[in-house]
Amino acid sequence: MLMDGGPARPDAGAWVVVPALRALGIQRLDWVVASHADADHVGGLAWVLEQMPVGVLLTNGQSSDTQAWTGLMASAQRRNVPQRRLGTDVPPTPDDGPWTVLAPIPVKHRVSHSKRKRKHPPRVDTNAASIGLRVENWLLLTGDLPKPVEKKLLRRGLQPIEVLKVGHHGSKGSSSPAFVHRLNPTQALISCGRQNRYGHPTAQALNALKGATLWRTGLQGSVK
Repeated sequence: MLMDGGPARPDAGAWVVVPALRALGIQRLDWVVASHADADHVGGLAWVLEQMPVGVLLTNGQSSDTQAWTGLMASAQRRNVPQRRLGTDVPPTPDDGPWTVLAPIPVKHRVSHSKRKRKHPPRVDTNAASIGLRVENWLLLTGDLPKPVEKKLLRRGLQPIEVLKVGHHGSKGSSSPAFVHRLNPTQALISCGRQNRYGHPTAQALNALKGATLWRTGLQGSVK
């Protein structure tokens, strides 16, 4: 299984993801997961689909008009890769992998009785719609899940895990102390560029994760 594929410019699929998969001896992917439609997560996946057989492309059901997303959809169609949605409201199938879907959690919309119409549609939080997967009871993949969703997951119940893929590149909007404390990971992986303009990972995230061994792509590069 591959979850996310980095940015499209430069194409992380071509210069990092596919070479890394081939170096590991992986010739086929049963599942490719796009955690959400943001370009920094799906930009490299089109090249992955073009270069190796893929069993199914799993998404959260949202779409985007970005070049990264439309390119991914075009590659899936050209390569005849079937697509399926993942979410806590989607029943599992025999074709699922060894995971438990923790997110996205369907949002219940309140009906407004006001006669005043919105001038603009409500903003869609793509990060909050990220797919979250607990894999084989030792790994948690979080996409860009923010703190409000972490709070919902805490209310639903979480068990400790060994390895945490830190949410939203270690931003201040994810990795609440309560969330990390409940998971109690022994190792945590942060995907972010060296000296990136966003200041990731933030001091808040690093402080919350201080009990875990940290692996940072901006410092260590690819982590095996």
